[in-house]
Amino acid sequence: MSRFFATGSDSESDSASEEEQVQRAPTTAFTFSDEEEETKRVVRSTKEKRYEEIANLIKLIRNYKKIKDMSSMLSSFEDLMRAYQKALPVIAKEEGGQTPRFYIRCLVEMEDFINEVWEDREGRKNMSKNNSKSLTSLRQKLRKYNKDFEEDIVKFRENPDQDDDEEEEKPEEVVEFEDEEDSAVAFKKAGSEASEPDTSKFKKNVLMEKKVVKVNLIGVVLRIVKVQVVKMKANIKIYVNDLSKK
Repeated sequence: MSRFFATGSDSESDSASEEEQVQRAPTTAFTFSDEEEETKRVVRSTKEKRYEEIANLIKLIRNYKKIKDMSSMLSSFEDLMRAYQKALPVIAKEEGGQTPRFYIRCLVEMEDFINEVWEDREGRKNMSKNNSKSLTSLRQKLRKYNKDFEEDIVKFRENPDQDDDEEEEKPEEVVEFEDEEDSAVAFKKAGSEASEPDTSKFKKNVLMEKKVVKVNLIGVVLRIVKVQVVKMKANIKIYVNDLSKK
């Protein structure tokens, strides 16, 4: 049957279906927008996330180094190598492929520490079996791993006191607004702060004027008192003269 001869209920059903489709469309667009915004946030924080992971592992290694926990140090070093491998795309993009100086510093510190512990034969004898085994394994892995950073290590040793800029670098502060209303409020606030006049000088001038007026009033009062005193003296003199005549 042609749709032009369909019953009224069919027409209403079609209309309802069309309205339902129209209502669903914005929801799909909104979901896509949320996903797109979330993707942007992830991309923007990738460098910070990777570097933070590496920095935390370096802190662990330094702590284990202080107590000479070779087993935990070995485990953290293996995690560090994996974390650096994951950070390579970020390093290639953000640092031009140049290994961050704070990472090279960690490798140099480990190398010096392992060599020092290894040369201390008496100290090695007192190590537990697990620690001694971990020391041997860590020494082999570190020597092999550091060969890939040999040039960077040589440059670092030439100037070890130079600051690690990458470690101290802070991400730029990004201000995000949840919606148009928040951005409008922020814009209005910024505009009001910018247009607000500096009233400090005006207040200072008003205070100075008040002080001048106060001083002038005191001077006037003193002059009036002085005149009254003179008049009183004159009246007293006249009164005394009158008494003497009587």
